[in-house]
Parts: sequence; structure tokens; C-alpha cells
Amino acid sequence: MDQAEDGRMEAQWFGQAVMDLLPDLLGAARRMTRDQAEAEDVVADAVARGWERRDQLRDRS
Repeated sequence: MDQAEDGRMEAQWFGQAVMDLLPDLLGAARRMTRDQAEAEDVVADAVARGWERRDQLRDRS
């Protein structure tokens, strides 16, 4: 597997993980912020930080 293919697979895994968790993430953020727009911003920031630190994530299943 070359580096570009490995990067695509990693992006696909991360994207699927985010999509699977998105309803729960948004729900928790809405409960904490009590504001839809702010909740979306919180989740977007969390996803961006997760992407930046994806090499540290443990569960790849």
C-alpha cells in the first residue's frame, strides 16, 4: 500500500467514525451549550482537533 492510499483509507476511516458519532456529539454539545449554532461550532472544533491528532487515536475498528 502506498502512502497516498494509506492517507485515503485513514481519511475514510475517520470520516466514517465521525458520521457514526455525529448525532451523539451534536446532542451532547446542544445539551451543554443550549444553542444549535454554538453546538455545531463545538463539534466542528472537536472533529478538527481529532483529525489533527488522529495518529494518537486507539480504536480503529
